[in-house]
Amino acid sequence: MPFEVLSGYPFPTAPPVDPFAKIRVDDCGKTKGCFRYGKPGCNAETCDYFLSYRRIGADVEFELSADTDGWVAVGFSSDKKMLLETVLPVCNSDIPAVDPRVPPSAASSAPWKAGITFRPRHTKQHGDDVMACVHDDNGRVRIQHFYNVGQWAKEIQRNPARDEEGVFENNRVTCRFKRPVYVPREETIVDLHLSWYYLFAWGPAIQGSITRHDIDSPPVSERVVSIYKYEDIFMPSAAYQTFSSPFCLLLIVALTFYLLMGTP
Repeated sequence: MPFEVLSGYPFPTAPPVDPFAKIRVDDCGKTKGCFRYGKPGCNAETCDYFLSYRRIGADVEFELSADTDGWVAVGFSSDKKMLLETVLPVCNSDIPAVDPRVPPSAASSAPWKAGITFRPRHTKQHGDDVMACVHDDNGRVRIQHFYNVGQWAKEIQRNPARDEEGVFENNRVTCRFKRPVYVPREETIVDLHLSWYYLFAWGPAIQGSITRHDIDSPPVSERVVSIYKYEDIFMPSAAYQTFSSPFCLLLIVALTFYLLMGTP
């Protein structure tokens, strides 16, 4: 073992820290499931958002990466509604902030409360289980667990994540962790044996605390996801889906027909 000598006394050098193993995408659809959001053909280092999952014994391993210096998260939901399912407070300038604990007369002077969603449109009967990888001011990437109910997003101290690792490089937050497929008698941790809609979100952080996500309508899986089925699913970001929607295509066809018919 190598030693460093200081004042005549030997001290063992610190063992090297294992570098973060890059996320492989050639396994997508084969030995793990993947979701890619961004430019066509993007990978875990170039997509706006990337997620993979695979079963390892009694656990599921997740890999997340996003083009952000703050946080990246995945949520497990019984539906595709994103109104009250963000992992952070959402501020809408058209709707005043409302804290149900504050009387209406005092609402205008009430301080801004972390964990409040500012889009009170409807309330879900069940909350959503959210795992977030957060880049803090010390350069570390921490895995946090949230549970969202109604207008509230609450960090849960009981965190099912283990074997956590994360890195912030090239203005990207990337992480890898495992969580049990099933945790008995725990309302805030969903059973991954079941199929859920996956909610994808990312955004900035302030002093290690997450803030509003980067886009108004974060992407959601088109259908429920089963951990027993591996697919490689690409979702084009807004910049690459302008002319891919049926409405836009129909509009182009109609405009072309109009121009041709109007030409003498």
